[in-house]
Amino acid sequence: MRNFLKKVLPKYALHQQEPSPSTANFVKIKGVDESEIKEEEEEDFSSKQDPSLSKMQLLDTQYGIRREGDHLKIGNSTVTVDNMRNIIIKGKEFKGTEDLWKLLTRKNVNYDSIDKNDLQRYKTILEMTSAHLQGYRPGENIQTSRGIKFKNVIGKLFPEAKRQQWETY
Repeated sequence: MRNFLKKVLPKYALHQQEPSPSTANFVKIKGVDESEIKEEEEEDFSSKQDPSLSKMQLLDTQYGIRREGDHLKIGNSTVTVDNMRNIIIKGKEFKGTEDLWKLLTRKNVNYDSIDKNDLQRYKTILEMTSAHLQGYRPGENIQTSRGIKFKNVIGKLFPEAKRQQWETY
């Protein structure tokens, strides 16, 4: 199951499953048989990553999708995923591309290698859900961080956040 989650979680739609200690923050792929998933290398899980880090430590639950009870959420909104692995938030559907799933689930994303349309979709999702704002509340300041996702993605999507970060720290 861990290899399956390692390979699939960042790219494919998620559906609720009963949590176990190793999958408490994960959910099962809807309509996908685990045996059909081909082994493939993921650049973000390569030897560039610190091998002492667990996969849980690589997931972004601050600016990305997180699990709350029986629901997937981003910011202040519930996330649903259709059987084509598209993401639906507040009635708006976003095509579930590999790059968009990386942005929604990973802490370490190479901004320059992500499709610009997916960056714009991610920014739209953040704005719709206030996922980049303190307390996920509209009108609040941007949630700054010293983390890699803030530095590599959020700070570039919202340049005003960089100024705010220097005023805060």
